[in-house]
Amino acid sequence: MSRRRAWNILVLLGGMALVAAVVGLAVLYRPLPPVTSRAVRLPAPSLHNGQWAVEFPAETLTAEVATFRDELTADLHFEYLRSRPATAASPVLFTVTETPGGPAYHLLIVVDRNILTAVPYLAGLEAAGYITKFQLDPLSRR
Repeated sequence: MSRRRAWNILVLLGGMALVAAVVGLAVLYRPLPPVTSRAVRLPAPSLHNGQWAVEFPAETLTAEVATFRDELTADLHFEYLRSRPATAASPVLFTVTETPGGPAYHLLIVVDRNILTAVPYLAGLEAAGYITKFQLDPLSRR
């Protein structure tokens, strides 16, 4: 092997090692995307005036009790729920969201933040036939 050929191979290997070191450092010190994990806010048990409470940290706790595709049917159910004495203690909300298939109308009942009183109240409405199902949704002003 000639001296010139050996020199060329040595320069080639040195260049490859330099490129590998630069790429390794670039990977090691690359900027990382910011961590955007949402902190889970779980209900916390507490004792108030000798009574246990399991409250959501959110400002408002709502229960989605119905979803409709037809505005007339949603409005009739909304008026029916608002007129019942069983739901007089809780505000009933009528909301709409746009979906690819058209608008979806939702009926929400604002309930107490305490799960120990909210769930039996909603289960009683379900047992009486006022609602068919419910899903609790904590809301905050953020």
